[in-house]
Amino acid sequence: MSIFINKGKDILRDKEKGLSDEELGKKYNVSLKYIERLIVKEKGVNISRLNKIKKIIRFEPENFQEEKTSV
Repeated sequence: MSIFINKGKDILRDKEKGLSDEELGKKYNVSLKYIERLIVKEKGVNISRLNKIKKIIRFEPENFQEEKTSV
């Protein structure tokens, strides 16, 4: 049982380093479905990049204006 736990931690660590799902599958001899389930179990959502942080630059599009007309 501990082999699978260690394997899962290793997969998540490599995923955070930026390895693709395909590379992880070949390296650890697991299916893409297994990797997806592991990420969902640990993070709660299936995301492709674990270490990607997005900054909010602005809350509205650049030339945003509310509508002046009504129906």
